[in-house]
Amino acid sequence: MSPQGQGGALTWGPISLSDAGTGLERRTIVFPWNSPGLGAANTGDVDRAVAAFQAYVRLALCCSPGQRAPACERAHYLRERLTSGRAPDLEPAGRRLVERLGALLDTLSPAPPPGCVLRLLLHRYVREARRVEHGPAARDLAAPLARLARAEFTVVRVVLAGAGAWEELGGLSAALRTRPFWDVRRLAAATLLRLAPDGYSLNALAPAGAGAPDDRIRAMVEASSRELALLGALG
Repeated sequence: MSPQGQGGALTWGPISLSDAGTGLERRTIVFPWNSPGLGAANTGDVDRAVAAFQAYVRLALCCSPGQRAPACERAHYLRERLTSGRAPDLEPAGRRLVERLGALLDTLSPAPPPGCVLRLLLHRYVREARRVEHGPAARDLAAPLARLARAEFTVVRVVLAGAGAWEELGGLSAALRTRPFWDVRRLAAATLLRLAPDGYSLNALAPAGAGAPDDRIRAMVEASSRELALLGALG
């Protein structure tokens, strides 16, 4: 079960919940769990983000506890994006809606640390793997997918080595030699999430002076999403 439309957006009709038309600069909000394609297909304006936020809170209410986490994580992210920044993007009705649904959301799931998008990016990473696996061109793209898997492994290896996760690194290295692209991605995502101390970020595992692992993973996912789109591997 998933909300329909960009980022899970619903159609609001003629009523706007943001300050569109007031001369204020309009923010674009990224939906990191969606693939961007060759452009910015995973972005939307504030109205669309409000609609998606409402949709995910409703979805979380309808889900069983075991299926609730992804909807709550997306809703928490959207609330953070909608309530951050200097521009007063929301009209009073929109602010009240976000506040009331946000209070309800907090009863369902605690908010993650501010700015943490690792889990959402890895959701995309795994969803793309599934789309490639079941796509019509998977067999024809075996060679470029193998190259992409090696490029991704190079980044993940740095993160795992920095965390001292040598056993996990060995397992992923073995999978790279023997398993298809999508299986390697699933194992990499599961390994990274399991190593995150709070379940949301790997940055605490980085050696002193090293770059932030979350930033490395984000850059990898963004670059790989574009490469898959260029290959036509996502269907």
